[in-house]
Amino acid sequence: MIGKCGNLLLCIFALCCSVCFSATTLPFTEYLDSANLVSVSWGFDNNGGPITFQVVANTTGWVGFGFSPSGSMAGSDVVIGGVNPDGTVYFTDRHATGNTLPLVDAKQDYTLINLKESGSTTTMTFSRQLQTCDTDDLPITATPMILIYAYGLNDTISYHGVSKGAKVINLLNYAGSVQSAVNYSYFDLTATNFTVPNLTTFYYCKIVQIPSFSQKNHIIRIDPLIQKGNEDLVHHMLLYACPFNKMISLEGECYSGPNSNTFYLCQVVFAAWAIGGGSFEFPSNVGISVGTSQDSLYFRLEMHYNNPLATSGRVDSSGLRFYYTPYVRQYDAGILETGVEVDQNYLIPPGANIFKSYGLCKTSTFPSLSSGPVSDLNVFASLLHTHLAGVAIRVGHFRNKTQIGFLGVNENYDFSLQRTIFLGQTAVVTVGDEIVVECTYNTTNRNNVTTMGLSTTNEMCLAFLMYYPRNAIANCNSVPQVIYNTSIMSQTTSNWNNDSIALFQQLLKTSTQTVVVINLTAGINMQEGSILDMQSSLVADCKSIPIGHGNSILNNYCSLLYLILLIVVIYYLEEAL
Repeated sequence: MIGKCGNLLLCIFALCCSVCFSATTLPFTEYLDSANLVSVSWGFDNNGGPITFQVVANTTGWVGFGFSPSGSMAGSDVVIGGVNPDGTVYFTDRHATGNTLPLVDAKQDYTLINLKESGSTTTMTFSRQLQTCDTDDLPITATPMILIYAYGLNDTISYHGVSKGAKVINLLNYAGSVQSAVNYSYFDLTATNFTVPNLTTFYYCKIVQIPSFSQKNHIIRIDPLIQKGNEDLVHHMLLYACPFNKMISLEGECYSGPNSNTFYLCQVVFAAWAIGGGSFEFPSNVGISVGTSQDSLYFRLEMHYNNPLATSGRVDSSGLRFYYTPYVRQYDAGILETGVEVDQNYLIPPGANIFKSYGLCKTSTFPSLSSGPVSDLNVFASLLHTHLAGVAIRVGHFRNKTQIGFLGVNENYDFSLQRTIFLGQTAVVTVGDEIVVECTYNTTNRNNVTTMGLSTTNEMCLAFLMYYPRNAIANCNSVPQVIYNTSIMSQTTSNWNNDSIALFQQLLKTSTQTVVVINLTAGINMQEGSILDMQSSLVADCKSIPIGHGNSILNNYCSLLYLILLIVVIYYLEEAL
């Protein structure tokens, strides 16, 4: 009897262990820094249970990890933990209000699973619900999130210095990490020993030329090249395609000075990187075409240098590396510019805590500018863009006047943290669909109206949608017709207060829109349209969350098996006695 009991117990125990192990397996892993000193692994239960993280850092001091709305400390949701010299552990759920020590949350929503040191590394494993319903926490959604980290050399939690960083990852719709670029060629577009002025911020531009190709190639990956020692200096880099037919040797300040008018001609975004960003690898069936007569050969490289101490004498040669291959993939990637037409008649009031602008794209116009059938646009990533007053951007996707999803959402936009973000799933835009770009601005620090324009002191409201297969449509923007009615505009914009700002926002939104669609070779099409109402951005529903921590189906199943095991043990013990 005891022998049979023992065999049965072993079988049940083995089943329990296998199920529980599968529940805690973390299938996804990403390094958060370029030196591979900090990594995060994670896994989650698709049935709505918690998400589990394991952070490994090359330190025996404190380790911080969390989520940020913009990539900075303000508004971030973090945990800090470590192992004291006496072997005891500490672990707290915190939130940051600025560049100070994060505050301990009144409600602790992260559950520590394991915290240990081994050699020179600290490993911290913990879990939390996707939506904690705690105002000090950020919900984890099926859109890309900015993960932040920091660590110290000892267990005294203090300023981290340069031991920190950020990375954008779509946790719930993970598409895989960037693979090593092997068996490919590359070219670099960089600054060349540029002496950064002793100013707190400076925008440097340079006209650059890519190599000439004897045949079509595909760019399949873009890497940042940050000069060693200048990690704190280079804040973002943008590459714009230029409409030039020959090389123009030009460099200098981007948005003022004698060269700015020429730089303004290069406005089609080709690539982007911002602090905290990493390599960008295209989907396996897509690449950017170079080497054909339709492809740009000249570009404007823009470098934003952040020099808060106004240090003089710093020299930089940072830039971007482009990996390419002659083995072209199935589809050419295209970039469609959507949003508000850049027109200086479009005004944004001063003193507004929230002011929203709207741009419309009607894809029903595409066939009139195409020589043949227009394929669906498979949108896989987006770059959202305003200037300094922008605080949020959303891109709504509509079919038959009903919103069916978002093509991009950034509720905490930061001009200095622009980056190309993958969608969780490829969105198919068919001919006839409409795209609405909504930009939210804060102008409480401005005393005069802001106009749409090219300077950073002007504003923009644009979304650059990356899609395949490429077509000839470059721009699909709109402008409200009322901005050209001087009588209405002069009466509406004479006195700004909260009521008049709200009325002006509604006036622009409800005005008939002129939708401008541009094919760089076939010309322009214009037609009228109306802005459609956009849904709220989707977040997890607090009411649907299981009570308590770790209540996934797998965990419950595992607990049930252990309960069965306990009952069997009691039964056979009674039989044996």
